[in-house]
Amino acid sequence: MLKKIDTVAMKKLFSSVTPASSYKKSGENNPLYTQRFGADYVVMEYNSRVYVYMTNDVVEYDSNENVTENTYGKVNKINCISSDDMLNWTDHGCINVAGSESVAKWASLSWALRLQ
Repeated sequence: MLKKIDTVAMKKLFSSVTPASSYKKSGENNPLYTQRFGADYVVMEYNSRVYVYMTNDVVEYDSNENVTENTYGKVNKINCISSDDMLNWTDHGCINVAGSESVAKWASLSWALRLQ
């Protein structure tokens, strides 16, 4: 049986917490992946585990170190997460796909592929 949450106690407990501002605008969040940007997903099942590969969009800055609009010109990694129950997810980190320190040294950019 589910226990009822005391919302008054929860509000009091977190009343002094001020959320940090986000680089992501409202509506730009990925429901599976909040700690980094993730787009252009591809999904694969292997040995009863689901793997989700996503483009690792990066935050870009201008010459004054202010966040600017993303040009997608620095995308060279793919993020990977996986789950065996679709509730609990493991973050496997970034895979260096393009650039001099990557598996495809000849490529400058990378994106996850959406299979049809």
